[in-house]
Amino acid sequence: MDTLLRNKKNKLVSESSMVHQKIELLSTEADPRGIIFGDRILQIIGNYAKKVAGSHAETFCDHIGIDFVRFYLPAKHGDILTCNVSVNRTWNSILEVGAEVTAEDFRTLNKKKILSAYFVFQAVDENKNPRAVKNISPITEEEKRRYLEAEKRYHFRKSKS
Repeated sequence: MDTLLRNKKNKLVSESSMVHQKIELLSTEADPRGIIFGDRILQIIGNYAKKVAGSHAETFCDHIGIDFVRFYLPAKHGDILTCNVSVNRTWNSILEVGAEVTAEDFRTLNKKKILSAYFVFQAVDENKNPRAVKNISPITEEEKRRYLEAEKRYHFRKSKS
């Protein structure tokens, strides 16, 4: 296993992931009931996903798709929002990046899952040609699960194109 981890063609998931990244929102990004607009949260985590993809690829990444966005519960003004974003898997120049957002009510400290999504990027060189990226080496059980599930989504996306 150590050889796999040290292989120059692979990177650890943790080398490019964002963990417990705070999401800063303004009160104007909520409706009159105090519910935060989900599309704004999705836009923010999409930017985080692009940074994670670029960090993993060590080059610019074009956003080519978003899959399986799921809104679980609404976020409310005053909730403390955090997200975790990491590369799930790579295929030559393609990267799938998973993101999950949770909210914590600062009064009760209760946490709830807000949304999850999978972003798909293509690494490109300075001439906008696809550029191969390093594979990832999943270590934890959670990383291994996401790695395997990403392969299923990849084949599903290919079958639909």
